[in-house]
Amino acid sequence: MRVIQMSRIGVSAVALLGIGILSGCATRDTLSPRIMAVEQNIGMAKEKGAEVYAPEVLQSAENKLSDARSAVSAGQLVKASKLLDEAMSDAEYAQIKAPTEKGKKEVAALFEEIKNLRDEISRMSAAK
Repeated sequence: MRVIQMSRIGVSAVALLGIGILSGCATRDTLSPRIMAVEQNIGMAKEKGAEVYAPEVLQSAENKLSDARSAVSAGQLVKASKLLDEAMSDAEYAQIKAPTEKGKKEVAALFEEIKNLRDEISRMSAAK
């Protein structure tokens, strides 16, 4: 019985320590630079064409950034921190996805052009 009480106290202490660490990690001072970093990554994603080639992912990043700002204003700093992590991931993914999707579309256009040229060559050969 005594061992169970001691383990409950130990678990409670660890849980309180964890909550304290989490809430201590997410302060307005630590979130401000992260907000700016997410904004920069969103800007870089736009420069790479994410508005055209990865609009859903870009919009998700922008929405999560907006939600994070609202959470900071409401004093929900842990929630804001989580949203900033997600927004950063989405912004980075948009940066990668945009040129990839652009490349896929360019390759598809080249294949279509090659097909058209082959068809034209076939028609020219048949006409001779």
